[in-house]
Amino acid sequence: AKNLQKIHGGAITHIFYTNGFETYFWESDFYPPVKVYGFPTRDDLEWMQARREIRWHLSVELINPAIAGRDYQIAAIRAALEGIEARRRKFLLFMATGTGKTRVAAGLVDVLIRARWAKRVLFLVDRIALQDQALNAFKEHIPSTPRWPLEGDKEFVRNRRIYVATYPAMLNLIQN
Repeated sequence: AKNLQKIHGGAITHIFYTNGFETYFWESDFYPPVKVYGFPTRDDLEWMQARREIRWHLSVELINPAIAGRDYQIAAIRAALEGIEARRRKFLLFMATGTGKTRVAAGLVDVLIRARWAKRVLFLVDRIALQDQALNAFKEHIPSTPRWPLEGDKEFVRNRRIYVATYPAMLNLIQN
């Protein structure tokens, strides 16, 4: 990639490399390489390039207390945001029943979308009841963000920002 940059100029922002069996994607100066199972669309690549230039620092982004206002919820969101800025990819937030896990998720999604770190979010659940709960929470706390599925949606729609699905529904979408 550096040799191609010397020949053609420009910045090295996204690198794909493969050994013929596995393919990796590397945002060269941002995140470490990650294994991928397909290639992004042109729109996705354009979004990733724009995101590099327009995203804000997460450490200064305000968490909306109307979504997640309890101290431990704010601390959980802040810890996740700091981890994202530290270039970590995996997080585990362990919270007891009734402590507002869905509110924390909605608060985190709100910050990531406002700071332009996320364009689309997939929220996976294991039961229909949790899907309905999550959809209602996103509708209540982030009402201007398009969600899927909405009442009456029969097919998968690609122009939404927040997707809430059960594991079986997501597997069916992938297989189809």
